[in-house]
Amino acid sequence: PYDVEWKPFTSGPPLLDAVSSGAVDVGGVGNTPPLFAIDQGKKLKVVSAYSQGATGDAIVVPAGSPVKQVADLEGKKVAVAKGSSANYNLLAQLDDAGLSLDDVEPVYLQPSEGLAAFKGGSVDAWAIWDPFTSQAEADAGAKVLA
Repeated sequence: PYDVEWKPFTSGPPLLDAVSSGAVDVGGVGNTPPLFAIDQGKKLKVVSAYSQGATGDAIVVPAGSPVKQVADLEGKKVAVAKGSSANYNLLAQLDDAGLSLDDVEPVYLQPSEGLAAFKGGSVDAWAIWDPFTSQAEADAGAKVLA
């Protein structure tokens, strides 16, 4: 009875931009992107929520990295999808370590770009969520920092 057209998005923030502009009617995202979007003045309505029962977000570093704890990220480049749940996790982890976003150099990239930057060594760490965490571990020998 309905003509459904699926549209792929790389993460929650671009999907919510599309919902807010009317380009798509509905979409599923993590818990953090709606908060960032609403804070930016986007008109959205949350119609449902669920729990996956796992955190899912992580900060990864390359194998052999001198970064051994979150505090070691000071002055380092960290890839993250702006407005994502991983963005929130990065902020929370930095705060717990006595740091702020001003203490690191955020590099705002979508997941596929983040993986390439991580594997290519142009960033020191990557704040991301599964399945990308597992992909970084499997493909690039990443170690979960937090």
